[in-house]
Amino acid sequence: YPEYEDEKQALKELRDFEFLESIEPVVSRQQIIDAQNRVSRVHVDDSLYDYILQIVRATRTDERIRLGASTRGAQFLVMASKAMALINGRDYVVPDDVKSLAPMVLGHRIILKTRTYIRDAEELVKEITSKVAVPV
Repeated sequence: YPEYEDEKQALKELRDFEFLESIEPVVSRQQIIDAQNRVSRVHVDDSLYDYILQIVRATRTDERIRLGASTRGAQFLVMASKAMALINGRDYVVPDDVKSLAPMVLGHRIILKTRTYIRDAEELVKEITSKVAVPV
């Protein structure tokens, strides 16, 4: 860590958000809206909604988890899966989209019974996901 006076000087020299003035946007507002609209049109088969719910509900019954993922967590997993499908050039979600994203989307949305790190929660969600039957 820096010396006390050096650290104090760094606080005094803080320029708030002046650095934002030099940042140029890489996409327009309309491009973001268009991308959101494309994601909303990605198809999710009914069996994948069941798959997502089975994963989320499994987080609620696992004895290592104090507080499982909520419906909102499931909704974000659907949205992330749709976005992943679109990124991969598809207009439909496949089970691998859900399976690969579940640890990242749900890992920080659960509370484990033991004091631990986010990575541990993500690993636990990955383990739970691997036990849920993948729809065919």
